[in-house]
Amino acid sequence: MMLSITVDDTQKNILGALLEKYNNSKTFKGSNKVKQSFYIKPGEIFPEYDDDFTDVGKIEEFEDKVKELESRHLIKIERQGRTITRIYAVPENISLYHGLIGITDRRSELKNYEALLKKYSGKNAVLDKICSEQLERINNFKLPNIAKNEEKLERILKCIEFILENKEEILERELSVELFGDSKIFEKELKSKVCSLLESYCEFDSFSEDDSKIKDERILSRYMVVKNPTYFFFKGNGRIELCDGTVMELSYKRPVAMRSDSVSDISSVVISCKTVMTVENLTSFNRICSSGMFCLFLSGYNNSCKTDFLKKIYSDNPQKEWLHFGDIDPDGFLILHNLRTKTQIDFKPYLMGTKELVLYKKYCKPLEPNDVVKAQNMVKLCCFSDMAQFMLDNNCKLEQEIISWKNRE
Repeated sequence: MMLSITVDDTQKNILGALLEKYNNSKTFKGSNKVKQSFYIKPGEIFPEYDDDFTDVGKIEEFEDKVKELESRHLIKIERQGRTITRIYAVPENISLYHGLIGITDRRSELKNYEALLKKYSGKNAVLDKICSEQLERINNFKLPNIAKNEEKLERILKCIEFILENKEEILERELSVELFGDSKIFEKELKSKVCSLLESYCEFDSFSEDDSKIKDERILSRYMVVKNPTYFFFKGNGRIELCDGTVMELSYKRPVAMRSDSVSDISSVVISCKTVMTVENLTSFNRICSSGMFCLFLSGYNNSCKTDFLKKIYSDNPQKEWLHFGDIDPDGFLILHNLRTKTQIDFKPYLMGTKELVLYKKYCKPLEPNDVVKAQNMVKLCCFSDMAQFMLDNNCKLEQEIISWKNRE
């Protein structure tokens, strides 16, 4: 009989607020030692209720809605004179609130979440960590905190599973169609949260981007998920031989771009000059013009495609000098560290010393708070610790663009 009752938005808010108090209580968790009661004050639903200047008609309308719930034994009212002071839940009828509000019973909701999280546990180490933490919340009668509902949580977990297993370049919209049959769902509803989780649970060195969109794209690019096809930019004397027999003659005067998915088409890379150098930023890559260097534009942290390309060059040209040219800031050195780790090539820093910080002092910038944290961690981990300490002691960092400009040939 109770479930045939209809309630308006105000009444739903009242029942919802009382239900939330109950769901967060020791009574709900079964750990209460004394009998609990659950109440709200009218002002929690109708903030103007206690205001002397509130229209009397609005107050009476609110009170009528409260009285209607009381007449149906859904709540109890405490008054001081004619004024409602507290609205209490009726314990024996709390189970009816879910149907009236149109939400799932909390215990059933927790069981559904538990089943979903167990479904994705064991897929990989990252999902194991995420699911384990969320299952711990459920064990403590708390809802997962990474999605507002079951559907979105499953979509997030599904994205992470796909991205971590991805082995070839895929565009964001292609991923979205593949997983959800809609090209825009990933970008509109999931991308930000998925990237935030990947950053938190995966072993990334650092990200210096303040622009969250750029940072998200860099995170995804490591797993070969991109908005648009990515390209390698390189220039230098040498040649590339493709598997079909095609030969591309290269020159330091003519930059070349190749689709990242073309690496598998390359049979060999022959470098004529003695030095191979990766360059962090595009401006410096464009400025450098040296017959003695084979330069590759890195664009910050390298992804798996770039790693494979660099390994290919190294295997075909093992005797070359390998350099990296980047910003003289904590991220610049973390990018270099990441490059060494991922490629297993002993890159040496190029024009990235204290000499450059002193020489171009007037162009230096002070460290940001996140720079300080990163530099301090570098010192602790003995990762380019001398440079990190110098930057901390002198509160300075330097963008590479001024160095490539001043050192142009």
